[in-house]
Amino acid sequence: MINIKSSSLYEKSSLKQLSKKLKYAKEEYYVTLSPESKKKMEYIKLKIVINSGNSKYVYKDVINTKEKKEIEAKREKVRRKKEKKRKEREEKRERNRIKLEEQKRKFKETIEEAERQAKIERERYRRRKFEEECRRRKFEEECRRREFEKEREMERKLPQDILQFKKYPTKKVWRDLIKKYHPDKGGDVELMKLINNIWESI
Repeated sequence: MINIKSSSLYEKSSLKQLSKKLKYAKEEYYVTLSPESKKKMEYIKLKIVINSGNSKYVYKDVINTKEKKEIEAKREKVRRKKEKKRKEREEKRERNRIKLEEQKRKFKETIEEAERQAKIERERYRRRKFEEECRRRKFEEECRRREFEKEREMERKLPQDILQFKKYPTKKVWRDLIKKYHPDKGGDVELMKLINNIWESI
């Protein structure tokens, strides 16, 4: 039997070339019936089996059990290598998927946190504006109240004829008050301004 571990057995040749060589080896064997030509023919068949693993020129009894086991071991090694690569690719895809989901989750949490912070800031801004508006209204009310009290205080201090003129302003009364309270005639400047303001407002 041919030694499968010989280096020439693993030389790469195309199946077309091997089939041609097998054809010529068969013709030589059937013509000469020599053991060398038979050995050559079996050697070519074995090369076809190793290169392709499936050929119509090769029969089951070409290779012994040990050589079959070696071929199967080689195929199993290749299959395991492919399976290992396939598992590594699947694990890598799974890791990438988990990583992508984690990134999406973190991005979603960041967006939600930003929206929550923006909502809190808007609520603070509205509360601050409301407080400022309340303070402004309170200040305006206080100012109006002080003005009203000031006017009432001034009215209490005003003479009776000026108060009467303020309620019922007429031109005759206005002239009489001018003559009475004019600064040139010993009157008061502030009272004169008040009389003029009342008359101008009419």
